[in-house]
Amino acid sequence: MTPDTRLCGELRGSHRDVPAFLQPQEVREQRGTSPSTESRLRWDSKIDIEVDHAAQKLMTVSCTAKVAEAVVAALTDAGSRLQRCSTACILPKESRSLAACLKQEDEVTAVASQSFLDACSNLGAVLISLASAMSQSLLLPLESFHRGASADHLRKKAALDGLREQELSCSNSVTESLQKRDRARVGLQSAMREQEKAQKKAGEKKKGLARFTRGDGEKDIAAAEMKVQKAASAQTASIEELASRTEEANEARLLRESATKEVDLLLSYIETVRTRLLSRCLNSCAVAYGEAAKNLRKSAADLQSQVSFLRQAQSTRPEMPASGSDGHESSLPSWAMEALKVSKKCRKRRSPGRTSTPSLPSQLHCRSAPPSAPTG
Repeated sequence: MTPDTRLCGELRGSHRDVPAFLQPQEVREQRGTSPSTESRLRWDSKIDIEVDHAAQKLMTVSCTAKVAEAVVAALTDAGSRLQRCSTACILPKESRSLAACLKQEDEVTAVASQSFLDACSNLGAVLISLASAMSQSLLLPLESFHRGASADHLRKKAALDGLREQELSCSNSVTESLQKRDRARVGLQSAMREQEKAQKKAGEKKKGLARFTRGDGEKDIAAAEMKVQKAASAQTASIEELASRTEEANEARLLRESATKEVDLLLSYIETVRTRLLSRCLNSCAVAYGEAAKNLRKSAADLQSQVSFLRQAQSTRPEMPASGSDGHESSLPSWAMEALKVSKKCRKRRSPGRTSTPSLPSQLHCRSAPPSAPTG
């Protein structure tokens, strides 16, 4: 075996395939060593669905926070208005205030009216306190969670998209390198065939001694060998390039898989933390609502105590016209009858609601009094 033949044999063996563990996913799929391209597309679609799922959960948190913000604003505004009205006590179209009027009234009426003002002021304070509690325990935590989780979601989604683009680019580079290697292999095989033809032709001419010159034969063989060497160098370079790009593709794939796991973990964090956060927020709101109800029940009890004082004061007034013999207010003027009638209708309309608030004090018997009871 001549040195040229041995060189050709080595060059033939130099175009062996790249090991499977160095091949990118797309190349391994062509060789049957990994899931098909269709499976990969389904897998990518699953990741996209998870990314969208995380975005939807964050959108729910954002909408909840916006509703809470609107409720806090409404409660704060209503509470402030109630407190301003109850403290200023300025009638819109009158020059005198209610406080000035009460100074001219008897003590029972003044105290009863003042209790109404105090109840309104307390209601305003309750609404403002409830708004503050809702803002601190619900709105701010939800906004903080949404702000941090959304930033992390956008950052990891952008990283995943970038790595997927990088992996696709590396995969395309590997495909180009494979094509270049195949072209170099074909070129080497063609050069080797031409070399064999040149050697065979030179041998035939040497045997026949027909118009043969030594210089022409050696020149043809040397040209063929040079062509083989160039083709072999091109194939070697293409194989090295393929190995390098395959390694880059594998690194890109590993980075993309790591980014995918980060997205999966983020979705799990969002679900877990959101549930825990909502539980804490709603519990804090429930406590605030309980405190508000406690304060309102106290105001209701104060108002009810004034009802008893007013009825006692009425019973001691001799100038108050008595009711008719039938127990009804038939002897009262029509305007008085109309006012008492309206009051009685309101009491009837609100009586069914008493069963839904069993925690109210038992002193609130005027709301559940029978329609035929004296209205005073």
